[in-house]
Amino acid sequence: MKIFIWIFSLIVFQVFSVSCEVLREKNVCSSFIDYQTIKTNRNCWYNPDVNAKPHAIAKRHGYRLENHRVVTFDGYILTLHRISPWK
Repeated sequence: MKIFIWIFSLIVFQVFSVSCEVLREKNVCSSFIDYQTIKTNRNCWYNPDVNAKPHAIAKRHGYRLENHRVVTFDGYILTLHRISPWK
């Protein structure tokens, strides 16, 4: 009985995950022309990295991110992001 409940809950989780992915709005297309019909075009899809912060993108793909603040000679403060070469 416990195995049946475990398998059933796994199936429900998979169906829920797929349905949530379908509900997300498409935000990337393969060509510029495809953006005209982004909601119905099959060449468009949802990419979670669009509009995400650099730290979230690196973490999602299994990398570590280093932040470095740099002050230029004319006083501008820049933040540089470095993705570690190892996962």
